[in-house]
Amino acid sequence: MAIDRRNLKVLANFCSAAADAMAFTLMRTAHSAFVKETEDFSCQVVTREGLAFANPRQFGAPWYSGIDYAPLLAMFDDYRDGDICITNDPYSGFVATHSPDIHIWKPVSSKAGSPASSSAISTIPMSAGRCPPRSPGR
Repeated sequence: MAIDRRNLKVLANFCSAAADAMAFTLMRTAHSAFVKETEDFSCQVVTREGLAFANPRQFGAPWYSGIDYAPLLAMFDDYRDGDICITNDPYSGFVATHSPDIHIWKPVSSKAGSPASSSAISTIPMSAGRCPPRSPGR
């Protein structure tokens, strides 16, 4: 298929709709007030190189969309069908800004290999252990 402006727009809308669907599902099924009420989360469709190319248009926080997942994705050399990866370590790939940020990603397979991943990020306040979540340096 030749990629002209019209086909590119159709593909962009399709990928954005997928990100919207992920975000809506996360909001609908969440138990956390951070997700349901403050929308402190995001979902992306990410390239194999780790760059987000589709974000939700209606839900979530826009400031998460510029995260570069490349260092994190490079930490794993063998993804298999059905793998789901989770991290909250700020030093593993440098994607989490503090320990309550939970990043979840899943490779998306196709007949041509694994062209992309789907990812979600949210702040989960009770994941920080005994200390309440806070910004570094406070």
